[in-house]
Amino acid sequence: MNDKIKFELIDGIDFMLLEFELKQNLLAEDLKTLDLPDPVKLKFSNRLFVISGRGPIWLYCYLTHFYHVCRAIAVFDPRFQAAVVVQTHDDSYEVGDLVEIDSSQLHIGK
Repeated sequence: MNDKIKFELIDGIDFMLLEFELKQNLLAEDLKTLDLPDPVKLKFSNRLFVISGRGPIWLYCYLTHFYHVCRAIAVFDPRFQAAVVVQTHDDSYEVGDLVEIDSSQLHIGK
């Protein structure tokens, strides 16, 4: 599966960011074989988790579900230079909050 998509985990100051880049078109069945970093084993489930990359909406839905154990989940939007909180288990984040992300921390595609 890693021949179709590249994942990079970036440890930010206040968040953990998963950046992805599609190398080939994904098929829905490819979700069954994704090898994703485990937030519990890697001990980042207590942090804000940010997803960044260009991909199909169903991939974002899958990633949001997979990482639901994290403190909160946000999606990076380059128009805002911020991540939009889309799910939270923590009172310090609300859905719709913007979390500024320094785009120099993003690596894939550079």
